Amino acid sequence: MIIQQMLISADSTPLLQQQAEWPAQVQAWMSVIAALIALGGFLAVWFQIKQLKEAVQAETHGRIYEHALEVQRVFLEYPEFRRFFYDRVSLDGGGIRSGSLEHARLLAFAELVADYLEHISLQCEHVPEDVQEAWKNYRDHLIANSPLLCSFLKENRRNYSREFVALCPIDAATGPR
Repeated sequence: MIIQQMLISADSTPLLQQQAEWPAQVQAWMSVIAALIALGGFLAVWFQIKQLKEAVQAETHGRIYEHALEVQRVFLEYPEFRRFFYDRVSLDGGGIRSGSLEHARLLAFAELVADYLEHISLQCEHVPEDVQEAWKNYRDHLIANSPLLCSFLKENRRNYSREFVALCPIDAATGPR
């Protein structure tokens, strides 16, 4: 009997230690599993944010192109308007009489172009970086070469963002005659 008690007490100590360590081991494994799940969740959220950013960029890019198509349609219908936006020709220098139908059309078109360029200015950060510079260059080129556009923006500055109107140089509104 003494031998049996010694065997039981000798064998039960490691068993008791194992039983006492078991919850700690389970807790350690659960912590590792929780960390892996958290990492997986973080990666899933990061991937979704990346996908969302790409979707926003594509949508913004598409909207800017839709707006560009409207502008190009007017240039196709009225090719004589092109010089007022690309060749630094002012209304006076272009022989357009104030109050004429052509004058009204040019002012309406200047508003369409101004809206389009402000759209580029406000949304440019939401397009892929490799496209941003091209859009900004196009916007700046039109502003620099269109006294009509700058004059329109200066007269209607309350309808546009300050940052956008400030892109027009002060003397660009008058331009060469």
